[in-house]
Amino acid sequence: GRQKKPFPTGHFRLRYPKNYDKTKLYPIEIEYFGGHPIRRSMNISVLVADWNPNGNGGRGEIRASMPDSVRFNNLLLAKVNMVDAGLNEYKQKFPGQVNEGKRHKIPLTEPALRILRKWQAMGRRKEYVFDLVKNELSFSISS
Repeated sequence: GRQKKPFPTGHFRLRYPKNYDKTKLYPIEIEYFGGHPIRRSMNISVLVADWNPNGNGGRGEIRASMPDSVRFNNLLLAKVNMVDAGLNEYKQKFPGQVNEGKRHKIPLTEPALRILRKWQAMGRRKEYVFDLVKNELSFSISS
């Protein structure tokens, strides 16, 4: 099988709506997946017809039909390689700190534990410790 990269690698995504305008330029974003997707604009926009999501080994690329596509693809690759190298360097310096979709357990400090115990002694057993958020509140991104 293929060897897994020791750090997350970025992919490019053309950000356009479901019903897009064929004459409008849409921005390209770099996207990283871990627990939550991280997206950053690349300050390059192209037509949907000029975008190939399967190009460059599945990372995405600008089609040759666009003028200066080679230069723009090189800019995109330079940026993603710089970010990937930074992630790799960070992961080597601080092993286990880069979240790759794994659950993290963060221990509470003693003052936080005291507050939690007091709260539980008062009979508060809600989902949220400080109970400021209503239980029916939705955290979904779609509106």
